[in-house]
Amino acid sequence: MPGTPSGSLHLVRLAQATPDTRVALPGSAALAALHVTRKTPDAPSGAWYVLLDGELVLDLPGGQFAHLRAGETYFVPDGAACTLTPVGAATILTIHDA
Repeated sequence: MPGTPSGSLHLVRLAQATPDTRVALPGSAALAALHVTRKTPDAPSGAWYVLLDGELVLDLPGGQFAHLRAGETYFVPDGAACTLTPVGAATILTIHDA
């Protein structure tokens, strides 16, 4: 595929290198890795959250929440307020809806 980088990336290590900072993956504006070490309000909506490592609570509107463990995923609809709360620390891959 043209414009796609070759080689592999270790997403957990990539994200852990810059905690609490979104790391866009080469070749795709829709994919990013993030290592969350503290409560993060105003997380992007319109995205899938794929938990790669750790545990994460997604605080959603109306008192709802999703508790994710490694390997689990959750879609936050566009426009929905979301706060990320790691249980310890968590590494996620976000896939933004195009």
